[in-house]
Amino acid sequence: MKKNTLSLLFLCLSVLAFSQEDEKPLTYSAMYVGDFLGNTMGGIKKDFTYLGAAKIGINLDTEKAHLWKGGELNLSGYFTHGGTPSRTFIGDFQCVDNYEAGNHAFLFELSYAQTFADKFSVKIGLQDLNADYDACEASSAFVNSSFGIHSVFAGNFTSPIYPITGLALNLKWDISEKWVWQAAIFDGGVIDFDENAYNIKWKLDKSKGYLTMSEWQFVNEREDNFSGIYKLGVNYHTGEKDFGVYGIIDQKIWHNKNHEIGFFATLAYEVNTNKDDDKSVFGEGYYYNNCNLTAGINLNGVFSKKQKDMLGLALTTSFFDEVEIIKSSETAVELMYKYQVNEHIYLKPDLQYIVNPTIFDNALVALLRVGVEF
Repeated sequence: MKKNTLSLLFLCLSVLAFSQEDEKPLTYSAMYVGDFLGNTMGGIKKDFTYLGAAKIGINLDTEKAHLWKGGELNLSGYFTHGGTPSRTFIGDFQCVDNYEAGNHAFLFELSYAQTFADKFSVKIGLQDLNADYDACEASSAFVNSSFGIHSVFAGNFTSPIYPITGLALNLKWDISEKWVWQAAIFDGGVIDFDENAYNIKWKLDKSKGYLTMSEWQFVNEREDNFSGIYKLGVNYHTGEKDFGVYGIIDQKIWHNKNHEIGFFATLAYEVNTNKDDDKSVFGEGYYYNNCNLTAGINLNGVFSKKQKDMLGLALTTSFFDEVEIIKSSETAVELMYKYQVNEHIYLKPDLQYIVNPTIFDNALVALLRVGVEF
């Protein structure tokens, strides 16, 4: 019943979004990413695969719909398909491809946000934690999953991030032009695809706990184009007794008329007071990702005077505590180039060298991403 109701809602909103005139109360977004990926050495074995992800979203602006001011309803879903390279032939922990999910069609977001006095907002519903927390814009162009969100969120407990999101209540306060504070409570026990094929089973279970988040942001907008944003966040999972802290630096460091260089660095550290209990359950198979560090640099406008292309080089390292069967750390070095063919299409060739992919030999992964966005 829930599946049919959501399908009908999505269809109705889609028809309205395509039929509106200017100042649309309903708008749509759509994207498709296709990755041709091969492991050329090391890992579990040499192999090649294709994987893809399609997303469509609908947004309702209540003010433009002449209902009330400051309201926004978001609905989106994914269709993912193709191979699972990290799982089947690379064997890395951090996951070389941030769209790897297998063959699934699922609801991704169903949330409502209300803004008050242009300074306070409340968002409730099915949400992606990484849309508001632990997000670094400069690192988001890279393909490895750890550049999207720190690996400690994906590896130590069930987090409401891609591909499976969760119920949440998020509060945000724009204190000034430079300072922002936000806090949220998320479902700490999201159900995986084995029991929740379409991500429409939402059940808050107190025994599995909740994931609480808080983040401060300092936005340094400058007319000389040396702008930066700095974030400091903390998180606590009540079920896993897992406490963490993270920091993000995203800074423009050089520019001229046609080129721009940006630098980013992020660090996350986690402490699990349940570590001894977990180790007794998993035995020799237990390991804990207690730290993740990333750093990188981007050059916008490599060959294009209109900055239609970007070259990036970055590194991410995950450190493991209480290691029994894997190596003490895993590092991925990524070289990425993105070319914006036109307003909607981009190409992204990518190379990643994976040092210590869990128990396997160093791997060299080559990838070509084709992206379409509307």
